[in-house]
Amino acid sequence: MRMSRGWTRTAAVWVVAGTGAACATTVEPEPDPVLIRQVVNRIAATETLRGNDYQANLGVLAYDLRSVSVPILLRSVRDDPSPRVRASCALALGKAQDPRAVPVLAESLEEDENDGVRLTAAYNLCLFRDPRGIPALVAALRHEEPFHRVDAAQRLHVLTGLDFGYQGVSEPAERESAVRRWEEWLEREGPERAAAAIQLR
Repeated sequence: MRMSRGWTRTAAVWVVAGTGAACATTVEPEPDPVLIRQVVNRIAATETLRGNDYQANLGVLAYDLRSVSVPILLRSVRDDPSPRVRASCALALGKAQDPRAVPVLAESLEEDENDGVRLTAAYNLCLFRDPRGIPALVAALRHEEPFHRVDAAQRLHVLTGLDFGYQGVSEPAERESAVRRWEEWLEREGPERAAAAIQLR
């Protein structure tokens, strides 16, 4: 698994606050190397885990190990060579709800070479109610690959409760009619309002 150089040497962060000559200093301790290794192993395991084991592993990364995992997830969603691992890191970041994830997910949406990773980043931006996510998912309803069309439609339904009769594997004419309804909805609502109304469940 490829990680950014120096990931194990997390520097202490000095926070200085004061007025005039008086100031207070606190040092944030370095993460436990054992926990770091556990996070790295769990991220690597997303390549092969499936079903409930996969979901449970994401939960541990997002919740139980959140304080240690988020910085490593942020690097891995950019740097890991496996699209599945990058997408899994995006999912864990969405669950963790750490605001540091937003610019990194936006970068993945714009720059990742894999369509699945980009769609996963879009969905997880929506979990932060970021207005960049829903337009990307609506656009994916026109994707040439049925899997990505179905995935985008399912994620939109989870987020909005709407479907406009869209079926990702239906005939092109039927899909076109439903896509236009989605596009009209997005134009009417606008990305910001659509994002603000996302149903987080």
